[in-house]
Amino acid sequence: MPLQEINTPDQYVSHEEMNGGPDDHAIAKIAARFIKEGQTIFIGGAAKHEAMLSYLPNDIPYTIVTNAVEIACYTMKMNNIETYLMGGKVNKSGSMTDVLAHQFTSLMRYDVCFLFTEALTERGLTTETPEIALFYRHICENATSIVALAGRDKFNEDKFAKICPAEKLDVIITDRHISEEKMDVFKALGIEVIVAVG
Repeated sequence: MPLQEINTPDQYVSHEEMNGGPDDHAIAKIAARFIKEGQTIFIGGAAKHEAMLSYLPNDIPYTIVTNAVEIACYTMKMNNIETYLMGGKVNKSGSMTDVLAHQFTSLMRYDVCFLFTEALTERGLTTETPEIALFYRHICENATSIVALAGRDKFNEDKFAKICPAEKLDVIITDRHISEEKMDVFKALGIEVIVAVG
C-alpha cells in the first residue's frame, strides 16, 4: 500500500499536546499515511488513536467513523472530514461499545480500520472484556483493510476475549523496540509489519 507525504496542519493541536508517548506518536504518524481520498476510516479512542489526530491529512476529503467522543470533537472541526459518532452509552473513557454501538457498526463499510488491542499473538487480537471484543469484531467484519497499532508491550499472552485471528490483519505498525523474532512470526502469516522510528 503506497504511503503519502502528510503535513501536520498548524491550525490544529500539535502532537506534543495530544495523548501518548513518543512511540505512540511514531506509530500514529505512520498510520495516518494510510488514509486516502474518499475513504471511510474507523478510529477508536485509545492513546494511539488520539495521537493520530495530529497527523490526519487535511488536504483530501474522507470520512471518519468513531466511537470516541474526543476523536469526534476534534475531527468535526476539520473541513475536509465528514465525522460520524456512534451512539450508545458513554463509558468513563469517553467511548461507546455497548449494544447500541454494536448495532451501528453493521450500518457502514470501512475502507481502513485502525485497530488497537490489549494483546496480539500469532493466534490473534484479544482483550479483557467480551463486550469490547465483540464491538471490534463487528468493525473488522465490515472493514476492507485492518491496520493494527501495537507497541512492543502488546505482543504478550492472549487475553480473555478474542477480537479476530491474526491472519485477518493486513498491517501491523509497531515501535522500534520489537524484536526480529516477533516480527518474523507475523510476517510468516502474510502480514506486513512496519516499524515506526520516532
